[in-house]
Amino acid sequence: MVAKLIIILCVFKCYFCDFGKEVSYNISLVLRWETLDFEWPDKDRKLESVTNRTFVPKNNFIRGFRLWQDFALITIPRWKSGVPVTLAKLTTATNSSDGRMGSPVLQPYPSWAMQNIDDCYALQSAHSIEIDSDEKLWVLDNGMIEELEHNRTVCPAKLMIIDLKSNFIIRTLIIPSEMTRPGSTFTSMAIDKYKQIAYIPDSIYDQSGFIVYDFNIDSFKRFDCEHLNVDDETFNFNNIPENLWSQFVSVSLNTDRNKLYFSIFDSDDLFFVRVSVFDENITDISTRVENLGKYGRSVQLTADPKGYMYFDVLNRKAVAQWRENSWVFQYTPHIVVQSKLLCHWISSLDIDSNGYLWIASTRFYDYVSNKVNDHKDNFRIFKVFVPRMENPKKPKTGFNAEYVVLVLFIIIIGLIIVEILMFNSD
Repeated sequence: MVAKLIIILCVFKCYFCDFGKEVSYNISLVLRWETLDFEWPDKDRKLESVTNRTFVPKNNFIRGFRLWQDFALITIPRWKSGVPVTLAKLTTATNSSDGRMGSPVLQPYPSWAMQNIDDCYALQSAHSIEIDSDEKLWVLDNGMIEELEHNRTVCPAKLMIIDLKSNFIIRTLIIPSEMTRPGSTFTSMAIDKYKQIAYIPDSIYDQSGFIVYDFNIDSFKRFDCEHLNVDDETFNFNNIPENLWSQFVSVSLNTDRNKLYFSIFDSDDLFFVRVSVFDENITDISTRVENLGKYGRSVQLTADPKGYMYFDVLNRKAVAQWRENSWVFQYTPHIVVQSKLLCHWISSLDIDSNGYLWIASTRFYDYVSNKVNDHKDNFRIFKVFVPRMENPKKPKTGFNAEYVVLVLFIIIIGLIIVEILMFNSD
């Protein structure tokens, strides 16, 4: 009897709980760099920058990555000195038969002039970028540089909104001082690309919260949220410096744009809050947040148009997927990409118009510990097509395969328990 029960439980685990399963759907290496380089105005300027160490190739690191038409936009935070460009652009078009684009140099975006340090009209340290339905690029600049060396705040944090079609800067928005708290650092962002609303987490040791910016009415609001608080006593992860912990908040709207999912770097928990809460006349949303439980530590989270959510699984070189709108077991994730080709840190995830998942992987631990080896790949960007069901939501007929399996499982377990009880009574 016990053997039967064990077999059933094993089948159930295999069917629903495949979080540890290793899968790789034809993962393709598209871009790779040992170190980054840029389109310089001339050779003399590059030589001068290398000589005076305003350009130190090993100190340049890819964080944000977003696709637009045949281009990609990339953020390069100024965590160290020697980073001449913090926002760059490159083409993703290729004539190569295998789809690889090699190691292209990056074009400063929107211009070299907008990369000037100590110029608060320019970009100081771009971290998060998003693209809305009107083809505007939203850039979150935290105004802090050299956090891994001297931790200088050179300018107030700001949002910069750029028209991608014309490269015209539409708005530069300083985050108001009344929206900030001691220790605030703004490095992650999700946007409703149709309503044009930005949700910016502010994860600090105390008084954490979300800042919400509405482009249509040009207005900022702040909402306190204790679930974003960083624990400064119990957390230590691969010797990543303490002043960077709060800079890794994974945040994303779901496909329907009615829930905001988020997790913080020093926690395995995944949370969500309904975005309608931000329209209410309240200042603290902590009690309105729901905890979905332990999902494992991650730093990236994104949604595709078909109701699927994706997040990285730190230290497993993997990306997991779950079907956000599934009727039963809607929050059960499973690994869809796990490969030794991935570097140990996934900096960004994005979905292109053809349904491909793009993965920007990096050697972040080498970077923070000053152990970058410029003779091997430190940045690799892959793309992979991950199969999805066309209709993940509950059918109107009420039939649902997962529900049927669940009911059958419960019936079988019940029969086995009855059989065990009868056997014991004899």
